[in-house]
Amino acid sequence: MNYGYIIMKNNLRTIYDESMGGRPRKKTNAEKTGKMSLRPLFLILFILSVLSGLAVCVWLELTYDIRDIYYAWLILIVYSITGATLIFLR
Repeated sequence: MNYGYIIMKNNLRTIYDESMGGRPRKKTNAEKTGKMSLRPLFLILFILSVLSGLAVCVWLELTYDIRDIYYAWLILIVYSITGATLIFLR
């Protein structure tokens, strides 16, 4: 099937219909462009990075004293708040 011919034919019909006062036709499946949203991917990657950071902080807490790993927890909390804000800001 020659999709270029079909698209050209539909475009000519649309131009003719609109010039006669008709409503524009809906796009066919051949003309639709599929856009994939990357937001779910970023959300999954963000959750995985926060969980891995949490695992590292818990491991450090078991190994070292809480006063020694204070900055690791602080970095994780700031990263989580910033990332959640950027993801859900939209």
